Amino acid sequence: MILSQVRGGDFSRIDRLLGIYDETSSDLLRWSCVQIIGDAGTTSCFKRVAQELDDALDPDKAGKFCNAFEAWGSLSAVPALLQSYERYFGFQDIEGLPLKLSTLLEMEWGPLMERPTEDGLLVYEDRVMEWYEMLKQKFGTEKVILLHGERFGVVSLARRMLRCLGDSYFEKTMQPFYRRRFEASTGIDCSGFYKDRNFQPLTAAAILEGFLESPEAARYEEGVRYFFGHRIPE
Repeated sequence: MILSQVRGGDFSRIDRLLGIYDETSSDLLRWSCVQIIGDAGTTSCFKRVAQELDDALDPDKAGKFCNAFEAWGSLSAVPALLQSYERYFGFQDIEGLPLKLSTLLEMEWGPLMERPTEDGLLVYEDRVMEWYEMLKQKFGTEKVILLHGERFGVVSLARRMLRCLGDSYFEKTMQPFYRRRFEASTGIDCSGFYKDRNFQPLTAAAILEGFLESPEAARYEEGVRYFFGHRIPE
């Protein structure tokens, strides 16, 4: 019901997914709640997520919602991500966070992707906060949606995806994430990107080029998040 409403552009009940997450014992339903929040959560919803993670000691929940923060892509999420990383350092659910931070902040994977040792954790956190402050100064706010240190946009994402159709480690790692961001933003069926779990570059290129050449692409504003073509309230 909530997903249907959100797909139709009504985001008024998106926060209810946080309650459903806490109430259910189903791992699949929890995963679904996190996915929808990551793709379609409002700023107020993510503020509530950050507060709940701050109030609770739950590495599994923190790990799942760090994935939602990554999909959100807001620079303002960096302090909450770092807090979870410090609090649950060494837990398997949180060990992939440096890759998420690097994808958010760095134009290419760089020093932020390297997992620190426990002794080097404070130095790593300082390095991340330096990037955070630099980008905050560049854009004049922390309330900016980013991908690879640049302002996120659906059209710019599609163009980036066209440049990322190869089979390098970086491309193969990022293709599923890009596909998720694009499909959630536009509602365009991208299931053809994969066949038997193998990436199909020609099919992907055709879908992306079709979008970019269509009149539909012109209505997507840079720096704005969308879900199934509907602007997400910030």
